[in-house]
Amino acid sequence: MLYGMGTVFFFLVLMVFVLYLLAKTVEKFPGPDTTAKATQPSSLAAQPALAGVDPAHMKAIEQAVRQLSKK
Repeated sequence: MLYGMGTVFFFLVLMVFVLYLLAKTVEKFPGPDTTAKATQPSSLAAQPALAGVDPAHMKAIEQAVRQLSKK
């Protein structure tokens, strides 16, 4: 029983140590700056989302949404 508890304790201490090293590494090498905004819109953002949808499909989707919202 003492052997098993010692093994668990060892792995927990090892995990804490590895996580500590990982945190220090992340602080030392920060990732790219994600706060910068794009200056030009992408080609997907410039196009409307429903540009290529068949009108019959669109009407069927609208009816389904209406039916579900009534419930």
